[in-house]
Amino acid sequence: MPRPTFTTARLRLRPLEPRDAKALIEPGNAASRGLVEKLGFAAEGLLRDRLCVEGKYRSVLIYALLAEDWHARHPKPKSARAARAKR
Repeated sequence: MPRPTFTTARLRLRPLEPRDAKALIEPGNAASRGLVEKLGFAAEGLLRDRLCVEGKYRSVLIYALLAEDWHARHPKPKSARAARAKR
């Protein structure tokens, strides 16, 4: 039984600053692309021959998610205490 490797599912999330995150995904990896798009990441472009895996260069798509975009899609829930104070 072949064991899964991260070379075929090259998803790398790396926080750059407190205000954004990046994902580098191989173009043929539809599952990872769908996941980051569902999370709110936006495609920014293609980085040609960015990765060298086993002596072969591979291109990757770069996705970005800004903190303000994340918070717009996932607002913090109001606490019960704050809700009662408004009454």
